[in-house]
Amino acid sequence: MSDKVKAMSPVQIRQHLAEVAGLSAQQAKLVIENLSTLAIEQVNSIGVFTVPGLCKITKVHKPAKPERKMISPFTKQEVTVKAKPAYNVVKVKPIKALKDAVT
Repeated sequence: MSDKVKAMSPVQIRQHLAEVAGLSAQQAKLVIENLSTLAIEQVNSIGVFTVPGLCKITKVHKPAKPERKMISPFTKQEVTVKAKPAYNVVKVKPIKALKDAVT
């Protein structure tokens, strides 16, 4: 039976960053919190935020969809699909350096 490696918990990530950067655990926690706050502010205001060396976070606007009729593939009856209002979606894409490092 092989042992599965578990993903690091948020506390373990903070501890690791604190050790590597020579910070206290509280300072590492503050850096992570400020990074997430900055990301939220930037995505809300300009629609894009890049975490250097890691990923690009973008806000994508999905337009409203009108009510429509379609044929159900199971019953072969005509059904009405409800209208869907416009909404925003957050997309996170890894940068090329991360993709290349993983493969």
